[in-house]
Amino acid sequence: MKPKQNPSGSKYNFLAIFGLLFFILLSAGPTGKAQEAPEDLSATSPPDVFAALNVDKTKLTLSVVSPMETMQQLNIRIEGAEVGNRARVWTLIPPTREQRRNQLENPVEVQEKEIRFRSSVTVEPMSITLFEMDVR
Repeated sequence: MKPKQNPSGSKYNFLAIFGLLFFILLSAGPTGKAQEAPEDLSATSPPDVFAALNVDKTKLTLSVVSPMETMQQLNIRIEGAEVGNRARVWTLIPPTREQRRNQLENPVEVQEKEIRFRSSVTVEPMSITLFEMDVR
């Protein structure tokens, strides 16, 4: 992916970096060698949700990291900022076990869409989802 100049002045392609980190976290164990995750990890790990404002406080980004092996429905309540009801959404989906075994090119799938943001959102299994909304 080619880096683009954006309003924040960043010189790096955010999705490419995020995707690379995501792939590394899912495929490398403590020894640095690729290994399978424990089977019971997703059954006990709820999604993590993080929020951040951009430098000029015009955009709010929510990040949902879901280790679950099934789709998850989350109720998100935003306090301390009034946001618009539209969101740009990026979902990063890791490679399947077969793709990891075969080491296929471009293993991380990135889905991008725009949605009407409501307090109830659904996230894909084993994914990182970013929601970017305008702050009013």
